[in-house]
Amino acid sequence: MAALIDPCDADPDTPLVLLPVRLETRYATEDRRPVLKVRIYPDEIHVDDLVRGLTDEEAAAGQAFWRSVWTDPASETAFPALVAATMPDRAEWVAHATRPVNLDQRGALAPVFPDTLPRGSRNVVARALPDRFVVFAVQDGVVRRELGRPIPPDLPLTPIPMPGDDVVTRHGNGRERQIRRDRSAQFAADHPVLHREDDEAIR
Repeated sequence: MAALIDPCDADPDTPLVLLPVRLETRYATEDRRPVLKVRIYPDEIHVDDLVRGLTDEEAAAGQAFWRSVWTDPASETAFPALVAATMPDRAEWVAHATRPVNLDQRGALAPVFPDTLPRGSRNVVARALPDRFVVFAVQDGVVRRELGRPIPPDLPLTPIPMPGDDVVTRHGNGRERQIRRDRSAQFAADHPVLHREDDEAIR
């Protein structure tokens, strides 16, 4: 199996796939100047919503699966039982997460299971994005270029709080609210200015 690499660190000779994104634009005024704001959303293909931790029930079901196939690799009931215990969208991951560390000793020794993390919040992230986006605007033959903000390897897509998240103060309807979220997810709430026209709004 080929080694996994960060697409942003790939060799220039390595072919890359350009995946789709969604664009949103709007006009605004800042400092009495018209501004075109651009927001770029990752496409569904970028989204990783897998919760890697396991509940106690999932860990037990995964270990039961491996004990069943440890002596009978062709068992026809082991995986259906795992699916029934963990749900179809979790069964394959549970089997992977509980895979014995001594699989090469199957049949000779009892399975030794790895430690697993407890299941936590479903914090959805986007991956396989570029280091940043560049926006070009063309008007009357003039090309203007604006560099977007740096994009982290794991871009949060939900406001689900995680340990260590900063408090972000939001104002609306005359009230002030404090929510906790990763600042990398700020793009989902605010339109960043990715292009500013010096003279007039882009039409």
